[in-house]
Amino acid sequence: GARRAVALTSAALAALAAGAAAVLAAQHLHFHHHQATGAATAAAVAASSAASAAAPAATVTTPLAVALAAIMALYGLRRRSLDPSGALGALVVGSISMHAGVLQGAVLVGFFVASSALTKFRQEAKRRVEEGFKEGGQRNLTQVLANAGLPTLLAAAAAASTTTTTTATTAAAAAVAAKALLGGFVAYYACCCGDTWASELGVLSRGEPRLVTTWRRVPRGTNGGVSVVGTA
Repeated sequence: GARRAVALTSAALAALAAGAAAVLAAQHLHFHHHQATGAATAAAVAASSAASAAAPAATVTTPLAVALAAIMALYGLRRRSLDPSGALGALVVGSISMHAGVLQGAVLVGFFVASSALTKFRQEAKRRVEEGFKEGGQRNLTQVLANAGLPTLLAAAAAASTTTTTTATTAAAAAVAAKALLGGFVAYYACCCGDTWASELGVLSRGEPRLVTTWRRVPRGTNGGVSVVGTA
């Protein structure tokens, strides 16, 4: 049943996180074991440092990105913020976003943790108001992809735009494009935060909200209803 699905998904995510961490550790040890010395190595390090300085954002290695995304998905599953399908969706979008850059990963984690906390805030009061209430929210794969699909594409596009340049001119154009895509990524999650936080807090308003299209009073929890608490 549902408990078995949660248990299996939790075990798979935990194993994936452990495996990714093991790969990351192996890569780290391999690097130090084969680290060379001499003028050639110094030149390579200098070139690498120059390239890193020109890069628009710090990136995260694939194993680390997968490990962090698996931990985030497992956290959401255990706290019932995600169902098993939603946890798998979070693993995918989290891995891509975190691998794209530190900024993207931090924004995603901040949105997820804050929104999950507000979803759980005063759940008993929400249960009495909201029709079809689910403990913790328990977002599924469709909801995860609907919310995070577009910004994940923006994050991937921003990262890809800086890895396919061959000349100084194209590098400059790519840097501008990457900044624009990152701006869209951050702005998207800012909107998501506003929508989610307004929904989770507005439903607790003591007065009845007004429907945004007609301005008529509607029951709390109605889609499209706005209140002073939710708007604030």
